[in-house]
Amino acid sequence: MAGPRVLTPPGATTCDHRRWRDGTVACDHRRMADPTTLTEVRTRIDAIDADLIRLLADRQSLVRAAAAFKADAQAVRAPDRVARVVALARERAAAAGLDPTVAEAVWRAMIGAFVDLEMTEQARRTAER
Repeated sequence: MAGPRVLTPPGATTCDHRRWRDGTVACDHRRMADPTTLTEVRTRIDAIDADLIRLLADRQSLVRAAAAFKADAQAVRAPDRVARVVALARERAAAAGLDPTVAEAVWRAMIGAFVDLEMTEQARRTAER
């Protein structure tokens, strides 16, 4: 039996590994040595992207669960909640060394996509009634 696929980019000097539900192991990329080639940079970005995909899948599951508790489109859109989530993302970004403007743009795009998904789910549920 093969071991888990490890997404540790070349050149890593130390890494905190996390095991995902699918058996993939990922690492904390912040603790690695600086990349020395474009290929290494891209490999690390690809590993981070894999982490993001798994996290977004987890978020999607929770969004679908939340949709069951929302009665109408206004509850799905929840502008006050969006504002709080975006503000928190900006704060966390600044603390982590990420440009808050980038974080806000990413969060607004992500939230918009998930709101669209929830609206589709809500329309499907309404049609089934």
